[in-house]
Amino acid sequence: MNFSRVLSLATVVGLGLLVTVPLKLADIQAARPLLSRNLHQAIVAMLASEGFDGKSGDIFGGFVVDAQHDNCHLQLREVSAYGYNADAIKMASKDARLAFEYRGELWDNHPRLRATISEFWNRFKWHLKIDNSFTPVVSVAAKGVCDIAALPWQRIATIRLD
Repeated sequence: MNFSRVLSLATVVGLGLLVTVPLKLADIQAARPLLSRNLHQAIVAMLASEGFDGKSGDIFGGFVVDAQHDNCHLQLREVSAYGYNADAIKMASKDARLAFEYRGELWDNHPRLRATISEFWNRFKWHLKIDNSFTPVVSVAAKGVCDIAALPWQRIATIRLD
């Protein structure tokens, strides 16, 4: 295969993506509020099943869930897959132990690279109508005596639109 064929193929693929991707991105952006609501409901249900009493509120760009069980106080928030709001959450949680839940596991730092790749892959599957799920990143700020590793994080590892 010579260079001109490779260049022609790359041009055709590039033009195809340029024309179709902006239209498809609008679909996922329209579904974001519903996905966020479903994540919020899954977090509240998971914490309630573990005996936590919780309150929910809205914050800029999403929601926050405050939960209390005995001497354990948790605050959970959805975090951007790209991590743009992770630093603000770290600053707000400076007197708490902070972890990030991603794919059912707890991470000490935001898994930016993994979450970004997963976000692109989820969008690709979404647009091909193969799957309508996404893999959220959730910050978990803990104060008091909390064994956050024992919580069933798999319940919020994948969220579906339906």
